Amino acid sequence: CDDARKRDVRAALSTYASMLGRALCAAGEFNEVEGLAAEGREYGDEDDPITQALWRQATALVQSHRGNHAEAERLCREAVVRTRMTDSPWVQGDALCDLATVLEATGRRDEAAGALHEALACYERKGIIPLVRRTRERLAALEEVSDTSEGV
Repeated sequence: CDDARKRDVRAALSTYASMLGRALCAAGEFNEVEGLAAEGREYGDEDDPITQALWRQATALVQSHRGNHAEAERLCREAVVRTRMTDSPWVQGDALCDLATVLEATGRRDEAAGALHEALACYERKGIIPLVRRTRERLAALEEVSDTSEGV
């Protein structure tokens, strides 16, 4: 990102900044994400569905972290729509996983599981074994929580 900024390569910066923002959210580091997502929003071409999805995903994860779940869900759903304009199961699966994260934060575990099942199908279709494994683990954890709460 620093190199893209230095060389004023805004198209690359819009994508990489948004990707970095999403990665920071995954690491639990939310402080810099809004600025990175703003670069994606500002410099990303409207016709670039991947960048348009990524900045929305990063922003949504920050909003969800802050408790702004309705805005987070709206952004995630927009991102899912954008990724469906691509032929990338990986990108589609990532957007669905972020939607699941937001839905789970609101306590909507069944809907989160549905999004994870869709993501799993994307990752399996692409053959991304680590993401298949991680998504199955998330599904199992959701089911465990659901089983525990039903037994109470």
